[in-house]
Amino acid sequence: MRRQCNEYEKEVLYNNRKDIFSSTFEAKHGNGAVPVLVGVFVGIAISIPVALSLELKGEHSIKVLMLAIIAVTIAATQFVFKKFGAKGDKNKVFKDNQVEINGATVIGVNYKDGYFIYIEDDFYDSEGKFQRITMPLKDYGKVTYGMRIMALRTVAGEYFLMTLSDETRNMIPAYSQLNLQDPNAINTFSYGTIPHPNAVYMDPYPRLLSYNEKEALYNSNNAFNKKNEKVGVFCFAFLQFLFAFLAFVGLVGSETISEPIPVLILAVGLIVACIIFTVLFKRFIRKKASKNMNSDIYVQRVLLESHTFTYVGYVAQQTLRTYEYVNGVMSLQTYANSLYNEKNPYGTILYKYTIGKTAYFTSKMFW
Repeated sequence: MRRQCNEYEKEVLYNNRKDIFSSTFEAKHGNGAVPVLVGVFVGIAISIPVALSLELKGEHSIKVLMLAIIAVTIAATQFVFKKFGAKGDKNKVFKDNQVEINGATVIGVNYKDGYFIYIEDDFYDSEGKFQRITMPLKDYGKVTYGMRIMALRTVAGEYFLMTLSDETRNMIPAYSQLNLQDPNAINTFSYGTIPHPNAVYMDPYPRLLSYNEKEALYNSNNAFNKKNEKVGVFCFAFLQFLFAFLAFVGLVGSETISEPIPVLILAVGLIVACIIFTVLFKRFIRKKASKNMNSDIYVQRVLLESHTFTYVGYVAQQTLRTYEYVNGVMSLQTYANSLYNEKNPYGTILYKYTIGKTAYFTSKMFW
């Protein structure tokens, strides 16, 4: 049965944090905009002196070199953020949060496809059967059929699993509530599986917002229309300045423009053009957002699978993956450059707002 840990138990768990399954923690780090932007700036800072030292003259050669160095620095930055971010989370998760613990049992391991199935004690589906839950299998040496593990949940919404050690073994019942050696045990399991315990809160179908709900959503300062405006304008401005910078380097580096005054005029002109287009883009976003009140808005609770950033050519590509019901059937959906700008762990319930063909995602409800 799920229960809250006391301070002594949290200290014991902290001392055994190496036993945490890495699946939950790794997905939270190295995938945000910050490591990508850091990698871009570091790459630019490195590529300029490298290009000068190699005395590259052609515009194409300079751009290829800069893009190659930027891609490498972004990958390195994401790796560092992921590695140290995961370690930092494991160090503080038992220090900063209230923690609930429950026993669980592994009932299936698929090494080929990279996942395992387990059941939590006293966690049932709508028919009163043990709910089968799947989890990515990254810690291959830790998982075996029939083993007992710990399922933990924090007040911050994090959910993760731990193997048992000599110090933590007595924190949960030693045996499951059923005998896995009994051939009839399979009849006590749910027919289907879910990717996370929070999946029970997902909506099978979207619903239409009322006018009052739309008004509350639109007027909220934290709503997607206000929040994504800031992020969208920032990203648009950043990409403009990046393109302008590369164009400036290409024109000057290839000696297409070499006199001081034309170079200065080019630099000022590019900066002014970027500012003008950013202002126009901001006005466009606001005008589009104001039309949402006259449109049908649907909301549906979905489950966060992952949120990643990759660098493709000049552009940072954002990818959001969610589990959601489509026509009543759960499936994994992928959204490229999605309107989502939060940092949440795997398994977070998100509200998917759909306006026409555009989908917005947030972990908050605004009414």
